[in-house]
Amino acid sequence: MNENSTTPEYFHCRVRAASDANLVVNVGGRVRICLITDAYDGASALGDLGSGFRGLATLLAAQSHDVTVLVTDLSQNGDAMTHPTHIAANLRLVFLSDVARADAAMIQPMLAPSKAYAVYRYLSMMDFDVAHFLDRGGLGFYAAVGKVQGRIRTLIVTHVTGPTRWRRRLTLDLPDIETLETETLEKVQFENSDLAITSTESAVGCVTELGWKLPRLLRLDRVPSFRRYINLNGKLVTKAIEPGQMKELVFFGSQDRSNGFELFIDIVRQIRCCKSLDLTLIGRHRRTSGELSASRLLRKLTEHRGHIRFLNDIGYEDSVRWLANRTGVLCIFPSSERINSAGIDECFSLGIPFIAGDMAAARELVDAASFEACLVPLTAKDFSKAIESAIENGMPALQSTLQPKKICEHWSSLYSDELIETVCDQITDEPLVSICITHYDRPALLQRAIDHLAVQTYKNIEIIIVDDGSSKAESIEKLGELKRATYRFPLTIIYSDNRYLGAARNLAARHAKGEFLLFHDDDNYAEPNEIEVFVQSALRTGCEILTSQCWIVHEEDGSDGEPRIERFFLGVGGAYSHLQNRFGDANALVRRDTFERLGGFSEIVNVGLEDWEFFLRAHLRGVKITVVPDPLFYYRVNRQSMVHTGDILRNRERIFSVLEADHLGFDSDLSRLAAKPIIEAEIRNQLLSLFEHLPNGDIHTELLDLDPASDLIHEKLALLGRDTKCRTGSEPSIAALPSKGAPDDVPVLLLSGWAFLVTGDSYVPKLWLLDGRFYETINLTFVRRFDVNAQFRLPEHLKVGFHAFIRPTSSLTWFRRRRSIRTSLRHQIATLDRIPARIQAHIDAVEAYRMSRLELPTQDWFGSVSIETDSKSFCILRNAEEFIAPSVIQLAFRHRFVPQAPIKGSLSAIVPLRAETRVWFD
Repeated sequence: MNENSTTPEYFHCRVRAASDANLVVNVGGRVRICLITDAYDGASALGDLGSGFRGLATLLAAQSHDVTVLVTDLSQNGDAMTHPTHIAANLRLVFLSDVARADAAMIQPMLAPSKAYAVYRYLSMMDFDVAHFLDRGGLGFYAAVGKVQGRIRTLIVTHVTGPTRWRRRLTLDLPDIETLETETLEKVQFENSDLAITSTESAVGCVTELGWKLPRLLRLDRVPSFRRYINLNGKLVTKAIEPGQMKELVFFGSQDRSNGFELFIDIVRQIRCCKSLDLTLIGRHRRTSGELSASRLLRKLTEHRGHIRFLNDIGYEDSVRWLANRTGVLCIFPSSERINSAGIDECFSLGIPFIAGDMAAARELVDAASFEACLVPLTAKDFSKAIESAIENGMPALQSTLQPKKICEHWSSLYSDELIETVCDQITDEPLVSICITHYDRPALLQRAIDHLAVQTYKNIEIIIVDDGSSKAESIEKLGELKRATYRFPLTIIYSDNRYLGAARNLAARHAKGEFLLFHDDDNYAEPNEIEVFVQSALRTGCEILTSQCWIVHEEDGSDGEPRIERFFLGVGGAYSHLQNRFGDANALVRRDTFERLGGFSEIVNVGLEDWEFFLRAHLRGVKITVVPDPLFYYRVNRQSMVHTGDILRNRERIFSVLEADHLGFDSDLSRLAAKPIIEAEIRNQLLSLFEHLPNGDIHTELLDLDPASDLIHEKLALLGRDTKCRTGSEPSIAALPSKGAPDDVPVLLLSGWAFLVTGDSYVPKLWLLDGRFYETINLTFVRRFDVNAQFRLPEHLKVGFHAFIRPTSSLTWFRRRRSIRTSLRHQIATLDRIPARIQAHIDAVEAYRMSRLELPTQDWFGSVSIETDSKSFCILRNAEEFIAPSVIQLAFRHRFVPQAPIKGSLSAIVPLRAETRVWFD
């Protein structure tokens, strides 16, 4: 559509080729389709966005298309996942964690950019016809950018479900750098998609309000996720509720403001006629105003007498099965969300009655005859009145506007009749490219750089070398050799005093004749197609500055290591650009007129980051910047590199000065304040790298974290003086276990701490050696440790904290290799696991527990179990070999367990050894 247009241009049912694009049409045939989602089937909770791809995948596979679902949740893998029963020969699940582990060319993905890049590499390798992405998460960023540049041929489709930036308007969450980066990934992916699909008209208005340019749009309803619950030839209708039969309220979705979580709490507080309704919350815990959502709910509903159940880790299949078998249930949707209404159409699919806010997205799914019964204004008063009416008077069956058969037909026709495929013609223009090389006393590296440039597939080039004051005889000799040598391109050498990188690059640019400038340091060396790809991408996109990914080569002991992709540049700028360089390396292609308009690089001696400063100035002045997703050159790193030896504070001051020099009306001190934790983290990382090679590096590291006024400072300094290692802590020994409890109780220990592999995966050992005794893990619960994630810069979603119950075992031997686990306790702890990578771990606490057998009231017990102790503790149940975690939290020191199936056979409780414990069944 026209870029200046604000009215969306829709394709109805079938996608038509547009006259203003270079398109061809594939008619019929089997299409190779990839659906990319963070959650799918067992990996997602009901109402999650990824769940919508299940129905689409099943439908497309039934149409004989070749369908691959790429699950990008890095905690899931093919070994641990039980494959759903609907997977067929032409419908397969692939896990990004497995793909990434098999890809030795890049580091393991963790944050959004690296995950998006791993997805791009997978799509490049598999060459799908079509790739479907959600708009949240930015997983299609590199794929969409690469498609526009002609790097891949796959049709990029983005489903509009509610981008992060829009949800942040609703949740009022304060963003971190990762969030700001993700929002930029989402925007660029959306704007560069070949096609965007939306299930609601209102979604388009929301995206337009964000200032995003609209690609081609298609209005299609979501494919029902669970077709076995639906009569495809009939209408979607919910169950009716009889008067006095409603017993339970269900809240769908993550517990945040965008889903109306705060309003839900107020609604429950205002219900007058029944304070004993059970409450079930299906969805992830979140933080609301800094407080854990579940904690906030319990704090505000202290007077509520009903049971409260949190199903935050239940899988999609389990949540559907659980809901489908419930009676007297009413789902509540107090969300002000205008884009996504996935929970409502799933309620219609399952026949579950609901009450929702009267929003445009909801009206598109509900038949007008049912408006009055289920749609209410977004106030606690109106919701509570509607719920009270449903309790006292019942609720009629609700009808939907959704017609499953027609929805399936529309999706089928999209692929069986006409499929857009963008064709990328080879651009034949070859404008002159001036390669500007800076050199300082590295003659061997300079020769390697020239050798690689000499074999470029792109022919129309010139090379300009600026020698920045080299003093070594071999450098002068090498420059003379190059000057006398004959190449197929012009080569000019300019001699200069040592004025540092910015001045040297500007000098080279002043002697350049090309339409484009390619800046190139002497220790970098190019891929054979570097210039060709740069120029083709520049001409296709019209961008004025292009960076690229690069191969990182670590030089160890004078030799180069294996090249890998370790940095994931974005090219585009955003608010995060003041805090870290995500644009790319100085090895970039720049239009010469743009370079001159920006005034080139600033010329400051002995201060780095001149490339970041140049890109930031360009971004602030509206220059169009992009990144080539493929690595086009090799970047050499060693301990003498500027990244390891530069003055971090002086380098950063160069970035702050950009705001002052450009007179943008922005106080640069605010940027300094925002950047403070990042700068401190960089300094800390620089010091930690240094400490790794010191004999007492661990003690130096401990000193980093101590308050300068601490009494422990003198103790640590004394230890450094005596050249001894330090152990602290005052925990009592647990070698002798008290005999409290029944004679047949099994002694158990609870280990609490954190652990992860250096590859970025959560990991907790299964086999332990503690104070000379062997143990095995019998139950494990992962928890969030935001302090650890922040310290090691791990993604927020990665759960590295754990509570592990372990019991003695005699099946191990002393001949197994052991790895010590750090602890501040007076215990010697090691793991005996065969771990494929180095582990970072710490044990915070070791507590004595016992596993006590419980007598069931009946042989097959199907009810709840409550355990109350006289102190705060962590308790679980064990039924045969299955462990049951608490599903309902109540006040006091009480754990309430609500099993999903009857308990058969033996039941045991794992409780603190010294705690007075009461157990009852109800």
